[in-house]
Amino acid sequence: MPYMKACHLPRSIKYFRSPLAVDDSKVSKKIIKQLNFKPIKRIACRFNPLLEKTESIRRFCLILSEPKWRTSNANLLVKTNVLSENSPPEVEITYGMLIAYT
Repeated sequence: MPYMKACHLPRSIKYFRSPLAVDDSKVSKKIIKQLNFKPIKRIACRFNPLLEKTESIRRFCLILSEPKWRTSNANLLVKTNVLSENSPPEVEITYGMLIAYT
């Protein structure tokens, strides 16, 4: 019976979160417009797609596969590793070299 009660609870309780926090269950167009992949050299995602806690990484990989974001940085390498073990999901972001002009 306690499990049935917990199933119907909301994913997050808005009263304990900052009003500036992003809702984890939804990605709005306003947030997507702020994405900038120009300084990023490589993105590596590792996750098990059968686990529920990897939903956000699967959405992130879906966003990266859209041509609109691929054209923002043509040199961006996206590597996705699908794991069969129960290891925690990981996203590794490698930034390119920063050049300082003097």
